[in-house]
Amino acid sequence: QGGIKVTDGGTLVIMNDRTAQAMGDMNLEIVLGESILVEDGGYLILQSVDALKNTTEDVGGIPTQRNTIVAPEGKPAIVVDGGTVNVSHQTLKRSDGDASNEALIQVKSGEVSFEPSSGQSAQTGLPQFSGNPALASDKFNFELDNGDSTAPAISVEDDASVTIKTGDFTASGDGAIFDLADGATLNLEGGT
Repeated sequence: QGGIKVTDGGTLVIMNDRTAQAMGDMNLEIVLGESILVEDGGYLILQSVDALKNTTEDVGGIPTQRNTIVAPEGKPAIVVDGGTVNVSHQTLKRSDGDASNEALIQVKSGEVSFEPSSGQSAQTGLPQFSGNPALASDKFNFELDNGDSTAPAISVEDDASVTIKTGDFTASGDGAIFDLADGATLNLEGGT
């Protein structure tokens, strides 16, 4: 309810690495009461098992999983203020009836990267990102459900940057996918 703050030297991983198998649907939904704030020196990783398996299709009858992050009403789901965020195969959406003018992801400064992981560390089990273009695939998808809002799904302020390395990148609603301020950077290295 109080939101999440990741600050200098901190790393937060929200990773759904469970396969459904006989357990059925294991999709993870996080409903935020306040925004996730990623400050200078903080690092946030949002990862789903789809990205670890490099597919969004069922594998041998086992459904793949994903995370859904629901923004607090009238506020962004994620505010990046000097930190770094890696996002892989996620859904970000507004709560029902939220028509606010806040972006789903607000990048004030720092960097957000939409990319697949290159696997998991043998020592920590955490996802790793190599930047390997061979991993790029349109099978990764990022859904931004803007609901009734006309706000942009992602706003990027002066000196901040967003990089899309892979994936099928879509947003619903009447707002633009990106709103780039003068001096903001959007790097398109792959994806659709």
